[in-house]
Amino acid sequence: MAPHELGSAWSHDSYNAMQYLRARTAYPPTMTETTFDYHEQGDSKSNRADQWQSALEIGCGPGQMSVHLATRFSRVYGQDPSPNMLKLANTVKHMSAEELAEVGLPPVQDPTRIEYLEAKGEDPVLPPGEKVNLIMMAACIHWMDWETPGSTNANWTKWASLLKPGGSLIVMGGRPVIGPYLGERGEQLRPLRDWLLDFPLNHPEIDRYYGTTKFIQELRTGGLYRKLPMPWDHSPELEALWDRDSYCWIPIDDCTVLGEQATSAELCKIDDPERFAEAINNLPHWIRPSVRRAAQCDNSEGDLVVSMTTPRKMADWVRSTSGYLKFLQDHPEQRKLSLQDGDFAAVELQKVCNSIGIDFDEEIECHHSGGVLCIRRTDKEC
Repeated sequence: MAPHELGSAWSHDSYNAMQYLRARTAYPPTMTETTFDYHEQGDSKSNRADQWQSALEIGCGPGQMSVHLATRFSRVYGQDPSPNMLKLANTVKHMSAEELAEVGLPPVQDPTRIEYLEAKGEDPVLPPGEKVNLIMMAACIHWMDWETPGSTNANWTKWASLLKPGGSLIVMGGRPVIGPYLGERGEQLRPLRDWLLDFPLNHPEIDRYYGTTKFIQELRTGGLYRKLPMPWDHSPELEALWDRDSYCWIPIDDCTVLGEQATSAELCKIDDPERFAEAINNLPHWIRPSVRRAAQCDNSEGDLVVSMTTPRKMADWVRSTSGYLKFLQDHPEQRKLSLQDGDFAAVELQKVCNSIGIDFDEEIECHHSGGVLCIRRTDKEC
């Protein structure tokens, strides 16, 4: 299943754009701040003003991160293989400040600064001779073709060719996680938290719609995107294009950090605890105190983004994911049932709720969790 086949259920104007965005979990400020702080470190040889000329978001979907990028960059190119997602993105960038604030997005001062184009993540397109200061991939790198050494080499080489020397490549992703993580309430909600963290791997009949390969599973295991194979691990040629010393990975309110205290989910198990601890305990000097606390799941200063949700709303979140959209398209009876919360996701979530004694409409915490991975381009020409 190709990514461009997904998302057609969300192809209609501002109503569906808002419906989609409400179902998604907004990226917390700690993620966007980390992106901009990392990029600001930059290449010491670069002119500071030149660092913020242009950015490219690969796999932009409905354009949430492109909107964030437009608050700092003079020009933003957003690209996605799905015409339906691009239609949503063009709707989103013209929304009012009030509408955007409702879904956790900043206002778009000048929609013309964001330009959307249909393109695959493995083959993004820029104007002739154009290179950008930053490439962003938010919750999409798992859709790329990593099947062979040749495709892997082509991906990293292509992205390097589009970045200016010293430019940043940011990989990030977010996911809603049910909280609190600890205490009596946390223990009560653990089965619900674990079900959502492991979905769809716990249901093979649904998982096949997500195309979950071993590679994709690795990207979600033991810290989101932490195990993404780096270009310098593939060949000396790629190592010359990417700065190994620039590597940085930061978890954001990820219950994986708390281990068995917080979760029994399969995808939160850590098979390299020493490396994991090193990543958490040796964050770069420029990381903000708020981000350091977020990396430790520490909300003592109110740095974490925690909203209130219900199991019923989490069923909506499941329905907004790409694989489940395709499942509903292939099963019209399930799509019809979803209108009354009688589809597969809602039924399974209700089973979990019944097992732990909570109502389907009971308010529960939703932590805006995720991870940010950053690397930088060297000066070497491709």
